[in-house]
Amino acid sequence: MELDNFLRSNGPAKQYELATNTNDAFFGSYPTLTDLRLNYTPNAPILFLLAQIADLYAFAGTPNLLSKTQQQQLAQIIATKYHHLKTSEIALFFFRLKAGECGHFYGSADPMQIMEALRTFMRYRNDEYARMEQERERRHREQQRQEYLQYQNELPQ
Repeated sequence: MELDNFLRSNGPAKQYELATNTNDAFFGSYPTLTDLRLNYTPNAPILFLLAQIADLYAFAGTPNLLSKTQQQQLAQIIATKYHHLKTSEIALFFFRLKAGECGHFYGSADPMQIMEALRTFMRYRNDEYARMEQERERRHREQQRQEYLQYQNELPQ
């Protein structure tokens, strides 16, 4: 898939779809920011993030609050520090930010507030990954128990 097609099909409108299925956002097969850089161009993660940032500020009613340089720097910081995040997780973060689930903004959201909100989102993400791991372990233990019971039933009495 070409970068333009990827950006179109995974732009800010995708946030709403991912918000209704957070398991897909966290555990689905979406590329990471690093994948974008490696599979497209070094600037691909920045382009993806700039669309998310512009959408956030349009939502907040302050589309021209940040200069292009500030937007670029914010995107670069996120792409560098959180390169391991999937694009779906980034989109979910921006949805949750707009929904007020990652902190509150009084007046306008500056880049530092967005980075603080991203740290809040990372705690939520880590909890979701821990929950999934606990569920996987529970299923594994249950499978082992079933196999043991089946083995016990097959032993001669």
